[in-house]
Amino acid sequence: MQQFLGNPRNVGRLGPSSGKKVKKTLLISYLIGVHVFLYFVLLKSNFIEKVKVEIGMAEPILEGDLYYIDASGRYYANRSKTLGDEDALVFIGDSILNGLSVETVFHGVNYGISGEKVENAKEQILNYKNLGSKTIIIALGINDIPRKTEEIIADYELLLDRLPKSSFIIVSSVLPIDEPVYNASWGIKKGE
Repeated sequence: MQQFLGNPRNVGRLGPSSGKKVKKTLLISYLIGVHVFLYFVLLKSNFIEKVKVEIGMAEPILEGDLYYIDASGRYYANRSKTLGDEDALVFIGDSILNGLSVETVFHGVNYGISGEKVENAKEQILNYKNLGSKTIIIALGINDIPRKTEEIIADYELLLDRLPKSSFIIVSSVLPIDEPVYNASWGIKKGE
């Protein structure tokens, strides 16, 4: 190596095989560099998780309110497995029920979830066990108001159909609203 570097006559003299070696080395270095770059890009992004969700290998990643509602529903599904005979009242609802401390006042359990909608509750109810022969109090609907009335009614009917027939069911009405103020807030026009 020193002879090559020390002899000015050898500078720039690379044989045909040396050029191929340089090209091959550059190509391999380039390919390794691209793969390392892609590895770190994919590692730092959620691309891999999105692909897993798309092909059914993982559950969707929920954020914000959806994460809270899903996590609460899963917690309550597990809690429902321990529902005993002494827990005679079951409350299912939104934030209005969420803050109600039924365990300390009644022998019951509170499945109130802030932000809950009838469209979510009709799915969550499938995960709740041991609801038979209980008094079930449902207070849902205020978060559904932006939806079409027909959709809300259809979801409510499905929710009620999914409850055990041996249960006594009480449905609380949706809180009254000031219709002109509500319509102005949500941009709903007359006749819709």
